[in-house]
Amino acid sequence: MTAQEYKKRAIICFILAMICLFGPLLFYFAKAFVLGTTFQKATLCFTLVISGIFTLINISKKAIPRSVIWIVLLGIHYVFASIYSIVLVFAITTILDEVIFTPLYKYYYAQYKDETKTEKIAKKVKGD
Repeated sequence: MTAQEYKKRAIICFILAMICLFGPLLFYFAKAFVLGTTFQKATLCFTLVISGIFTLINISKKAIPRSVIWIVLLGIHYVFASIYSIVLVFAITTILDEVIFTPLYKYYYAQYKDETKTEKIAKKVKGD
């Protein structure tokens, strides 16, 4: 497999991981914002601001901001009566992200780096 194929696979896995991480969040937040009352919309905005603050703190500490999703989920809880399906969707997508897509992304990215080094050495040996 060439370096470009590894790079494409790494990008695909990264995109799928981001969809699993932020897709349900964006969907339910938009749905809650459309269906909610004024107080519920204010609550959602407040939890979004809190989540943004936590995200900035996590980025400055170079940590993965997974707790932010649960804070926004609590805000969405104020709009929807039944939260079971929301928790189920978040749990499934988080598990898919952590067990499948993120490890695959790391693997393919490492293979891409190794393959590019190998291809550079092969070019030097050939004299190109």
